[in-house]
Amino acid sequence: MIFSDSMWFFDNMSDEEMSLFDEMLFREHRKTTREKFEKQHNIKRDKRGRLNKGALLAKKDTCNEDKIWLRYKAGMTVGEIVEVMGCSKSTVYNVIKKRKSKDK
Repeated sequence: MIFSDSMWFFDNMSDEEMSLFDEMLFREHRKTTREKFEKQHNIKRDKRGRLNKGALLAKKDTCNEDKIWLRYKAGMTVGEIVEVMGCSKSTVYNVIKKRKSKDK
């Protein structure tokens, strides 16, 4: 019954109304898709819709600099640290470089 009522609604729409309706649905779909993406990736926006660039976004807890440095000092290679901690090689190298420059 509900399906036949909605079919009547669409049958009585002009081509222009139908295209406007499709455009509205498309815009709404894009908006909800973007919101889901931003929520999933922890992207925050202010009231005007601008990105909150001051916030730290989705920083991995597994890539703790202290843990990386301790493992490196214990004699683990960069490859082993990457495998154990799940960080990228560049992250491990950056931590080592940063810590070595601090020690000098």
